[in-house]
Amino acid sequence: MADKNLIWNKTSVLIGVIAIVVAIGISWYFNREKSTILNIEKVSEILLTKPLDVEGFTSSYMYNDSIEVKNLWQTTFVIRNIGEKTIYRNGFSESSIIGSHIPLNVENCEKVLSAIITNENNSSFMLKPLQLIIKQWKPKEYVEITMLTEGVMSPNLKIDDREIKDSEITYSVYSAEKINEKQKLIEYFPRGLAITLKWIITSVMVVSLFAAIIAINNHLKTEPKKGQKILIVALWLFALVFLFSPILWMF
Repeated sequence: MADKNLIWNKTSVLIGVIAIVVAIGISWYFNREKSTILNIEKVSEILLTKPLDVEGFTSSYMYNDSIEVKNLWQTTFVIRNIGEKTIYRNGFSESSIIGSHIPLNVENCEKVLSAIITNENNSSFMLKPLQLIIKQWKPKEYVEITMLTEGVMSPNLKIDDREIKDSEITYSVYSAEKINEKQKLIEYFPRGLAITLKWIITSVMVVSLFAAIIAINNHLKTEPKKGQKILIVALWLFALVFLFSPILWMF
């Protein structure tokens, strides 16, 4: 009877600790400051003025039929709101943009010949080259920009994070290997919720692991036969593998 009470008390403590961890995690998630993050991904880059490797052929490019261009790049970027907050332009009660537009900066470039929006789902547009105008930019929405530039190297598109209130700007380069990647279940959740779930599940796993070690030790003490001890260890190992399986879709 005493052993049953001991096991029940330990189980109650474990359940209580798990409940506290979950409650803290949920409370933090709903009361935290949501993030504003834009990701600029370079999707493609093509050197249009690459010399033809064919004997007897030459090629040249003219800008406006008068200026010869030596190093002409066509580069496509996708700017995506991967944060949790909607970005608002001036005129809303809560404006996120410091000025009237989002300035786009181009690096590794001698001259920008053109910059146009080739695709979008947030109703954005270019008022002038490199001046992005938006109405409101919701999470997961994007704008695709194709640029023609002159320069020795392929250009990079940048946004100063101080142009958008409390924002973070991240950068990436598209890779065809991403198509074959299997997205984990937790990656379908919003970024903040995914991080919270990871912390909660990891905390629960750590607490459960210590509780399981204590329980295995207590069971081994009460089972004098070697065969029964081996069976207990095997059953607990199976239970631990099943318990820790959620980690496979977390990381």
